[in-house]
Amino acid sequence: MTRLPITRKTMHDHSSAAIAILLTMIAVAVLDLSIYPSYHASLKDFEIPDALKGFLGGATSIATPVGFLTAEFFSWVPLMLVAFAIVAATSTTAGDEASGALDLLLAQPVARRRVLAEKVLGIAALIAAMCLLSFPAFMVTKLFVDFDLSNVKILTAVVNMIPISWMFLGLGLLAGVIFPTRASALTVAFGLMIAAYVIFTLGSAVEALSSVRMASPFYWADGSHALLHGLPWERVLVFLGISAAELVAAALIFERRDIMSSHTWPKRLTWARRQVQATRP
Repeated sequence: MTRLPITRKTMHDHSSAAIAILLTMIAVAVLDLSIYPSYHASLKDFEIPDALKGFLGGATSIATPVGFLTAEFFSWVPLMLVAFAIVAATSTTAGDEASGALDLLLAQPVARRRVLAEKVLGIAALIAAMCLLSFPAFMVTKLFVDFDLSNVKILTAVVNMIPISWMFLGLGLLAGVIFPTRASALTVAFGLMIAAYVIFTLGSAVEALSSVRMASPFYWADGSHALLHGLPWERVLVFLGISAAELVAAALIFERRDIMSSHTWPKRLTWARRQVQATRP
C-alpha cells in the first residue's frame, strides 16, 4: 500500500503552480544579484520615499546588499508563497467539496483528520521545497557577481519565508472549513492577507499605523531581520504555534461539518425555481 497517498495526490494537484512560482523565484534571484553591481553606485544617493520605506524592513539603505535584496526579493516574494498557500488550502477543502471529490474521498475507510492532515502535509512540503530550491540560484549567481552577503544569511532569509507561509496555509484551511463556499473563504483569507501587508508596508510612513504595524505577521517575518540578525527562532516558534492551532481548529470543525450542506442549498433553490416555472401557464 502506498504511503501517504492523499499527500502525494495533493502535491501532484498543485505541482504546476508550485513549479511556476519556483521558476519565478529563481529568475528574480538571478536578476537581482546580477544587476546589483551595476546599480550599486547610483543607489547610494537614492532617497527612498517614506511610503516605500516599509519595503526595506529593518535595512537602512537600498544601496546595501541587505536593503537591495529585501526590497527587490524578500518584500514581495513571500506574498506569492502566501497566496499559493491560501489558494491551495481552500482548494483542498471547499474546492474539493464543491466539485464532489471530497465526498468520494470521505466515502473511503479513512478518518477525516487524516485526510486533512495529509492534504496540509502536501501543501506545506511544496512551500518548503519552493523556498529551499530557490536558494541555489543565489549561491550560483554569487560566483559570478560581487555581492557582499554570505550564503548563510541568504539561506536564513529564505528559510524565514516558510513559517509565515505555513501560518497563512492554516488560515486558508480554517476559512475553507468554516465558510460555505470557496469564493467566500478566498475572499476572507485574501482580505486578511492584504490588510496585514498594507499595514506592514505603510506603517513606516503613516504615523497612525506605526503602532498597529506590529500586529501584522509580515512585520515579524521581515526578511531584513533574518539577513541582519539570523533566524529569529522565537518568531518562528510563534508562527509554528499559530499554524498548529489553526490546524487543530480546522480539524475539529471539519469533523463536525456536513459536507453536503455547502452546495445542496443552490440545488434546492434551482429545483424550487423549476417547480414554480412548471406551474406557470
